[in-house]
Amino acid sequence: MHREGTDVTVVAVGQMVQTALSVADGLAGEISVEVFDPRTVYPFDWTALAASVAKTGRLVVVDDSNRSCGIGAEVLATAAEEMRLVAPPKRVSRPDGAVLPFAVALDRALQPGGEQLLTAVREVARAG
Repeated sequence: MHREGTDVTVVAVGQMVQTALSVADGLAGEISVEVFDPRTVYPFDWTALAASVAKTGRLVVVDDSNRSCGIGAEVLATAAEEMRLVAPPKRVSRPDGAVLPFAVALDRALQPGGEQLLTAVREVARAG
């Protein structure tokens, strides 16, 4: 756990942890965001995530891999099957089929960013 919160759990993987912390700081006073960094994806700490989701009831996953078949998809599927959510979860990721470009500017353009995460957190916080 990187940051305690009560309204929305954001699971952030790898470099996206810093983005999630920045968004959580920006939303302070409006939405209390719990930033959950699993540190490892295998083994994944499902017990700790379940405790976080039990507290917030809401979930957003941010991951810089493709939308399908990645850790973000697995986290959302497991949460939907095994955890009590009061709002539909959201996923913030690269688009499916995105080829990783060589040029740094193009690569950054495909990566999920703070604005996308901010929008997803606000939507999940309002839902339910």
